[in-house]
Amino acid sequence: MTNNARKGFTLVELSIVLVIIGLLIGGILVAQSMIGTTRTQTTIRQIGQFDAAVANFQTKFNQLPGDTNLMGGVPGNNDGKIDASASKFKGEIGEFWSDLSASGLTNPTGGGTFTDASAGAAWSTATSPVSSVGTNGFYFAFGTAAGTNFYVITNPNSANDGATVITPAPALKPADALAIDAKLDDGNAMTGNVLGNAGATLAAAIAAPATDTCAASATGLYATGTQTVQCNLAIRIGVSTGTLD
Repeated sequence: MTNNARKGFTLVELSIVLVIIGLLIGGILVAQSMIGTTRTQTTIRQIGQFDAAVANFQTKFNQLPGDTNLMGGVPGNNDGKIDASASKFKGEIGEFWSDLSASGLTNPTGGGTFTDASAGAAWSTATSPVSSVGTNGFYFAFGTAAGTNFYVITNPNSANDGATVITPAPALKPADALAIDAKLDDGNAMTGNVLGNAGATLAAAIAAPATDTCAASATGLYATGTQTVQCNLAIRIGVSTGTLD
């Protein structure tokens, strides 16, 4: 009677399989990291393009886009800030991007130029740029009462129009917000020219940074331990060119 030899994997074969699995997992993680880095770099380039267009506009007209009273659409009041019309997407906020189109900025999502929404049109990829990083993130221009102007990356969250108060949802993971903040500023959500917040209004993203789940209110450190989308980001206009508004 012949005994059949038991067939199975040797320790060497198992080791080779484990090494291959480890290499595959490592490759996937590296690829994901590279994708995230590329998105961050693309966002930084977007901010640079916006800042250059704002600087060109100011050189040409000596006024801010949206805030100007020299262009078509609803005239701005030239008070040095991008005014919110009761936090609604109209007025100077709605005209900011179309004014920049007049200085040569094109819509990166297509369509050539941005549509004037100053009379209260609904926002869209034709009226407001889409961020290259985050979840349904759009760029808005927003000025504080003190006259400090920001780009705000946020998620509109619904088909709001000119008659609706802007109540956006977060658009970024804390780690993505930190990556952008660290590249452009000090990496702290509460200080400097880049501020992080998950507030329900455009103003909250600027006036009360880091008081919620985006970052710790005591330290301003982004909550990078979470993988959920919890941040809006306010980036001061001119941060990449040193001509802060």
